[in-house]
Amino acid sequence: MAKGFWELGNTGKSPAYKKQGKTRKSKGKQGKIHDAEREKLHQALAFMEQKNYKSAEVIYKDLIKEGSNHHSVFGNLAVIRYMENNIEEMIVFLKKALEVKPNYPEALNNLGTAVKEQGKLQEAIDCYRKALAIEPHYLDALNNLGTTLKEQGELQEAIDCHRKALAIQPHYPEALNNLGTALKEEGELEEAVDCYRKALAIEPNRPEALNNLGVALSEQGKLQESITIYRKVISLNEDYPTPHFNLSMCLLFFGDYENGWEEYEWRLREKGELHGQTSLKKWDELNSPSENKLILMGEQGLGDILQFMRYIPLIRKKRINVALCTLAKLHSLIRASGIATELYSPEEAHQLTTGEWLPLLSLPRHLNVRPHHPLINKSYIKVPEEKISYWKQKLSSEKRPIIGINWQGNPKTERAVLRGRSAPLETFAPITETTCASFLSLQKGLGSEQLAACKFFDRFVGCQEEINETWDFVENAAMVMNCDLVITVDTVVAHLAGGLGKPTWLLLRHIPDWRWGMAGDTTFWYASMRLFRQREYGNWQEVMHRVALALETFSPNQP
Repeated sequence: MAKGFWELGNTGKSPAYKKQGKTRKSKGKQGKIHDAEREKLHQALAFMEQKNYKSAEVIYKDLIKEGSNHHSVFGNLAVIRYMENNIEEMIVFLKKALEVKPNYPEALNNLGTAVKEQGKLQEAIDCYRKALAIEPHYLDALNNLGTTLKEQGELQEAIDCHRKALAIQPHYPEALNNLGTALKEEGELEEAVDCYRKALAIEPNRPEALNNLGVALSEQGKLQESITIYRKVISLNEDYPTPHFNLSMCLLFFGDYENGWEEYEWRLREKGELHGQTSLKKWDELNSPSENKLILMGEQGLGDILQFMRYIPLIRKKRINVALCTLAKLHSLIRASGIATELYSPEEAHQLTTGEWLPLLSLPRHLNVRPHHPLINKSYIKVPEEKISYWKQKLSSEKRPIIGINWQGNPKTERAVLRGRSAPLETFAPITETTCASFLSLQKGLGSEQLAACKFFDRFVGCQEEINETWDFVENAAMVMNCDLVITVDTVVAHLAGGLGKPTWLLLRHIPDWRWGMAGDTTFWYASMRLFRQREYGNWQEVMHRVALALETFSPNQP
């Protein structure tokens, strides 16, 4: 599934150059500082403060040639390398600085930032902790430690770090912003909003705090207020992709697809998740692609591919030779559905030399898709009859109606933007009491371990073990076709079942993904789908109570 609103400021501050102790006489390996060396250090520092890094680097390299072994020379050269995005060389200089001065908190803090850029979160945490052991009130190290702990999933420790930094310096906007982000991920939206507002009271035009306030308000359902905030950020910097993308989410929520699709194009400027990379020219949509070939590049989650691939046949009708690049695990289902015959894996797309490309999720904008103009909302995913027959025979011993269920999405995706979309398997227990149906788990991977301890495990179909071991999308689509009803949270299963035209009941968190809008129990995307929305944040029990009541009168011929 697509990611939701984008947040900013979830990393610590950039490395700082050495400002203190540059002219002191030092003991140990670095020896004494002579007057000429002291003067050059002053000059280099002045250039650093002016952000004239090239001139500072010339002085530092001269000092090294002259035999200088001062820790700040290596430490500040490391900062210059960071500005050049040369992380490897940055680390080399920082380690040289730490050889000269092991108890050098700035170098330890900056080394933490460098190794974090390499994805080495635990190593970064160790560096920040060493810096704080030397200087317990080192605000940047506290802030950086907090943001890294958050990325590692240690939310409470992250919150504690930011609170400690704010106890030392209450007017520290970076820590306020990052504390807000950690609290929001913990589900403490009101307190998060308060942190962002405090940061903005110090710096009213701080873009990341403004953006993150908009995100928190969006999750509270205060979308109009969010729209105002995102537009303010855009007014401060019109070329800033994040608020444009977040604005698109709000506009699409409200059904303003005309403006929403335009803003949605900004997703590719910063955090686009294309399934492949190509050197081909992007289609400008004003002319037919060169050599009459268009490569549609898959993006975001599997559910997004299944939802939006429905529009590929409409492009083919324009006599454009269309190919699709997406994950290989979807290829067999796409071919079986007759959606596209020319398919590329992400690795193969990189080798293409002819044609032009377009992101798959840009098709609705190109085709002018609107809630009142969906173009396609009938079943478009197809399964070979022999596959359906195979699973029909496997399930023939079931004498009761079969309900397919799916309860969990990717936990990594749900740490922030899609938090709360999944429900524990035991949440489905009430519906076992009001229906005599058998259940078929469509859950794959993480979450499926809940089956073993499930209190109503005896209600699952007899071939559930074989189903658990079957990951192929065509096979799973055939399983869905043998269900009388699918009940699922907002994952790829919803789009698979909806695209097959199978009666599907979709369980939505209080503030759902943009495509489901804010109200109503039907969706223009899928005619066979019925929506069950949380009426209050996190309350799946009430949702399941309504589902159980609805099952009492359910007919397989109706969504």
